Amino acid sequence: MKKSKILILALAAIYTLTFTVGCSLAADAKIETVQSGNDEPTASVADIIPAADNGEEDNYLFSPNQNVESSKGHIESMAEDIIKNVMSERIGDDPAMSYYGEYSIDMIQQMGNNIFAVVGYYPNEGQGDVTLYVLERDADNLVVVETTEGNLPISSGVTVFKFVFSNITVVYGALNDELWYDLSEAPEKAVFTEVKVQYSNGKEQSAKVGNFQTFMVCIDGDVPIDEIQLLSGNEVIGEYFKLYANEKGKDNFNAHGTISYYGKND
Repeated sequence: MKKSKILILALAAIYTLTFTVGCSLAADAKIETVQSGNDEPTASVADIIPAADNGEEDNYLFSPNQNVESSKGHIESMAEDIIKNVMSERIGDDPAMSYYGEYSIDMIQQMGNNIFAVVGYYPNEGQGDVTLYVLERDADNLVVVETTEGNLPISSGVTVFKFVFSNITVVYGALNDELWYDLSEAPEKAVFTEVKVQYSNGKEQSAKVGNFQTFMVCIDGDVPIDEIQLLSGNEVIGEYFKLYANEKGKDNFNAHGTISYYGKND
């Protein structure tokens, strides 16, 4: 009886030792599989043991494991949120105030390290404005580094401005629903669909737009603007400089960003 008991205990010890060694070898084999090949890892620890999800949101503007170009939509979304906060502070929350009103963020575009956005502001009273925001990447954040603005159009139907930042030319402005072809006559109704910017003697870029919207066109380099065409469908229904500026006004626009720089459009 004693011999049988000893034999059983010995067999149990051998089984336990065999199981432990087997598990150890299996674990080593799994790690060796990960490190196989030319001694370069083919997987990470995360591939074997996934990181726990702690439920916290990613506070980074750019994911550390994400290509910057692939996060373009995320960048534009963050820029929009920042501008919304700025505009909310500007218009306040009291509808009885004259500066309370509405705004629209009509276009956002990334150019290199900068993000440009154009915003129309429509207050309860007085003339509204079109504002160009320039945001810049700062580590994992976006910051507003520049703003410039001009008046929304009234009878003219269109206002256009030029701004150069970090060797990028931005032509921006706003439209309503008319054009003033003859100053001795009433403005005529118009349906705008596109703005085409001609520059550097033959080059052009365009932006889709509608009535009562703001627009912008971003161009690489500090370039002279030759004309801004206003289209309705495929038809050019107006050219900004020909309608509202002489040569002095065009020079003012390229040098100072507006055709009526200090009223010197003469």
